[in-house]
Amino acid sequence: MDPIIAKTEERLEWLSSDEETIRLYEAREHSLIERNSLIAEGEARGEAKGEAKGEARGIAKAARAMLIEGIDMTVIAKVTGLSVAEIERLAEEKEHLSTDSSGT
Repeated sequence: MDPIIAKTEERLEWLSSDEETIRLYEAREHSLIERNSLIAEGEARGEAKGEAKGEARGIAKAARAMLIEGIDMTVIAKVTGLSVAEIERLAEEKEHLSTDSSGT
């Protein structure tokens, strides 16, 4: 048998007979699992939040385009799921942007 493997097996046998080493190993494994779980959970929350923001931006963009085309706000609300108040706010933002860019 390879001397390095034999020494490794000997060391493993010695470590696995020590109760404190086993307890520390199990605690470390539990900690790593908990850490990985928290990271995965945080990533999932961040991803969901990003998707929701992107979807809201897309809906707002579509509503602005419909406003530019002169579509009635109640129709825009029905199509986008936005409230008429939200659409009015988008219309006001659009007006502010167009007056700011015209230099008045």
